[in-house]
Amino acid sequence: MKIAKVLSAQNDCLDGHIIQVEVDISRGLHAFSVVGMANKSVAEAKDRIASAIKHSGYTSPKSRNEKVVISLAPAHLPKEGTGFDLAMAIGYLIATKDLRPDRAFYALAEKILFIGELALDGNLRSTSGVLAIAKIAAERGIVQLFVPKENADEACLIPNISIYGATTLKEVIQHLEGVRQLSVFKSPPTLREIPRQATQSASHSTPFHEIVNQEAAKRALCIALAGRHTVALIGPPGTGKTLLAKSSVSVLPDLRTPEQIEVATIHSSANILGDRSRVTSPPFRAPHHSASYAAIIGGGGKQPVGEITLAHRGILFLDEFPEFDRRVIEALRQPMEEKVVRISRAEQRYELPADCIIILAMNPCPCGYRGSLKRACTCSQPALRRYAEKISGPIIDRIDIWVRVEQNEYTFTPNTAHTKNVSAEILKNRIASIHAKHQKSNDAQKNESSHLGATEDAIKMLKTEAATLAMSTRGFHRTLRVARTIADFEDSENIEKRHILEALQYRKVTL
Repeated sequence: MKIAKVLSAQNDCLDGHIIQVEVDISRGLHAFSVVGMANKSVAEAKDRIASAIKHSGYTSPKSRNEKVVISLAPAHLPKEGTGFDLAMAIGYLIATKDLRPDRAFYALAEKILFIGELALDGNLRSTSGVLAIAKIAAERGIVQLFVPKENADEACLIPNISIYGATTLKEVIQHLEGVRQLSVFKSPPTLREIPRQATQSASHSTPFHEIVNQEAAKRALCIALAGRHTVALIGPPGTGKTLLAKSSVSVLPDLRTPEQIEVATIHSSANILGDRSRVTSPPFRAPHHSASYAAIIGGGGKQPVGEITLAHRGILFLDEFPEFDRRVIEALRQPMEEKVVRISRAEQRYELPADCIIILAMNPCPCGYRGSLKRACTCSQPALRRYAEKISGPIIDRIDIWVRVEQNEYTFTPNTAHTKNVSAEILKNRIASIHAKHQKSNDAQKNESSHLGATEDAIKMLKTEAATLAMSTRGFHRTLRVARTIADFEDSENIEKRHILEALQYRKVTL
């Protein structure tokens, strides 16, 4: 008997930790224990391993008079989940010499990693967070990664590491013994891509360019999408605010390869990637206004990822915005500004990405008809004041574009002759080109010092209007960035006075 050592890993939020699995076997009355801050799902692995080994044609640990101790190191790190099953089973079989790996294994033993949950019959089940694990494994010099076949697709997104997808424990054993080699899994170029708009409630929405009328709101949304600005849609019920927001994802450009990996890693860690391994379209998340603080911002339970992180590189749509919990609304301050969410716990700190376009929708008052041309508002002044107070000044100051969405005449067929109805492909290409341009000049301090290419007359006008409106410094620079996006939409090299005037119009709060 001897100590066997193999490597496994666990997903920790969007990161991964390499875990060394040490198996010690000694003579004595039967006992099987797992140590190293293992939670219940890890400790229960002893029964899954025993049954899987038996059904793979080897002697079950329960049939031997031996004491088995499996240590998961580092011991101070809490261990969760079922992804250690495969590594523990392989380690046990090596320790008992039932598994005799060939020389190739021992030459690379410290660079081979095993992930997967074992079924009682020896089959391998998929596990969450494999993409994050593959990423950290490649960074740490791991050269071979054994995963359940269902997870092989996503793991293949990470270069410089050989991925072996297996369906059973027996297949992994035969590979290590050199009896029957598994093939290195390779990702095909068009690997199970997620169709556009197939995320959450944006599916089956009307394409953006087919929405009739609402040209002012559509232009404002295009500017917000191109410049990644926060936008608020205000209007009476039934004017199309939700439809506009859901349809906007159809004109966002497809994700670039690094962004695909980012988004897929987040969704894999949150266990919502499913059988899809590549996310090519920007995500769209639309949580209900009754969702909790932890559900929106993150930090709850075993998985701290919230909706704002799940919307990374896409759109977070908050319908009925004033009805969200006050803590949720105020917690948006930091991600609106810094595009990250920082979560602090007693022993852990997380910094989660939250670079998403936030679209807010709300009624102008509790009854919804304040300022409507077709129906009178019935709200009292105290009710209006309470409603307005639900959104604080700091949040209002961080919203770049305010748009009033008015009710139009009833129209049942698209007006295809309308000159402003531009195809989705044209809009998508225009927005993509602006994204690329902004990416090249993303040095905020340099941009602000050079006024983003604004003319002297434009800056003079903005300063005058900012003083008149008692605009904050943040509001000044946000207005300037919106004007820059408007100028880019018109292929204008400089920000002119007309661009400033339009950007100022969007800063007028109508709540």
